[in-house]
Amino acid sequence: MKKYLVFILIFSPLFLFASEKENFNLSYELINFSSSTVSQGEILVIKVEGDLKKITLQSKSLKIKAQDLNFFKLKDKFFAILGISVKSKPGKYELNFYFKNGKVIKKSFEIVEKEFPVTELKVTPDLEKKGIIPSTIVKTIFYVNLAIKEVIENGSRNIFFDDKFFYPLEKIEVVGAFGNIRKNNNVGARHLGVDLKADIGTNIYAINNGIVRMVEDLPIYGKTVIIDHGGRIFSFYLHLEEFYVKEGQFIERGKIIGKTGNTGYSLAPHLHFSVNVNGVSVDPLKFIETINKEINF
Repeated sequence: MKKYLVFILIFSPLFLFASEKENFNLSYELINFSSSTVSQGEILVIKVEGDLKKITLQSKSLKIKAQDLNFFKLKDKFFAILGISVKSKPGKYELNFYFKNGKVIKKSFEIVEKEFPVTELKVTPDLEKKGIIPSTIVKTIFYVNLAIKEVIENGSRNIFFDDKFFYPLEKIEVVGAFGNIRKNNNVGARHLGVDLKADIGTNIYAINNGIVRMVEDLPIYGKTVIIDHGGRIFSFYLHLEEFYVKEGQFIERGKIIGKTGNTGYSLAPHLHFSVNVNGVSVDPLKFIETINKEINF
């Protein structure tokens, strides 16, 4: 059964008059998806092309299953990034684009199920001495995420970036995959980021322009930096050794924000890197790959 997601575009009175004279017709070519299929934990880029000076959005944010689909303008095109949760139900989804002249454009995409392996939620004797055991890890993550949720909900809808997204480390070597379910007996937690191999003291770079929203030593996550890139896009950097930024600071793409470490719940030095889009955690490496390809900076 298809699910229906709706957003509305309206024309200005000036455009209504001009469209009759110019015989301007809306068609499928004005609305493009990055793909007709998207896997759980990835993103769908929606692009609206055409003479956007003659089109206005009735609402810049659109409610889609508890997440806002935020449109932003970049290089004379409107874009929206739809984050697909690891828990999204597989199947076909249809979006209906309603226009004031009565025309409706329908486009559909399919969410494809992705297999996420189950791995062991490990703890070392040193972590146990600090009181970090599987049950406390899961419980603490829940409460820490409540504080982070408040930061995300107050993010900027205006974008701060106008260039491609950057990788947080010079060398990318994944040692902990996105989406894995880590379990220890009856206790489990979803890994909503990637762990990147890095020696202590390795430079960490901001993946794009943004405002630093959090610089804090958190339980389990260790020393953490969260950057708001605008458009409801956030990047997270966990287990740091040193901070080089402050809350409220504007940071430019590629600038050093800190050094990698082994703080919090960490079995070895590494960087935990996450991206959140409209309140949904997505595979950060696939996010960078897809958005750089589709937006064509």
